[in-house]
Amino acid sequence: MLDHSVVVLCTEVCDGNTHQHDDVPFVLAGGAGGRISTGRLLQYGYRRHGDLLCSIAQSMGANVQGWGTDSGGP
Repeated sequence: MLDHSVVVLCTEVCDGNTHQHDDVPFVLAGGAGGRISTGRLLQYGYRRHGDLLCSIAQSMGANVQGWGTDSGGP
């Protein structure tokens, strides 16, 4: 079933003590029907999570160019 779907696991903050929003980890499970390569660890530095959501939406066939006001795109 995960070959044809995408599950996103994340948290709202990167550090529970300081409630910072920098370097928030995300876990993606599933291959979106072969459109997402699995088994990788990616580090993008300082990017908005809207960029990730835009990429996920595009992998599902949505015509989305950005997500939120500060999104840089997929």
